[in-house]
Amino acid sequence: MFMKAWRGEERLWKVWWLFGLPYGIAAGFILRTCVQREVSTLALLAVVMLYAAGLFLWMVCAWRCAPNVRKSVWTSTSRALIVLQTVALVWQAADA
Repeated sequence: MFMKAWRGEERLWKVWWLFGLPYGIAAGFILRTCVQREVSTLALLAVVMLYAAGLFLWMVCAWRCAPNVRKSVWTSTSRALIVLQTVALVWQAADA
């Protein structure tokens, strides 16, 4: 499924709900756990870098698969949400 999504050939709903949502939940849980347990700075940096890499891969796949929908409104909606997510992440990084 990932290679098909990377090429932009997968249905958007599959990339969004079967790849993006579980990844976001799992990554958020791992990040929260690392912060709560006060892991070393190096370990936290590694976790954040892995999170960012996975998120980037998902965003690229979702962007490329955005046209693969029945109603074209979902193409614009999904791409707008990806842009907003990117802005939010940059904002958080600048604030940290």
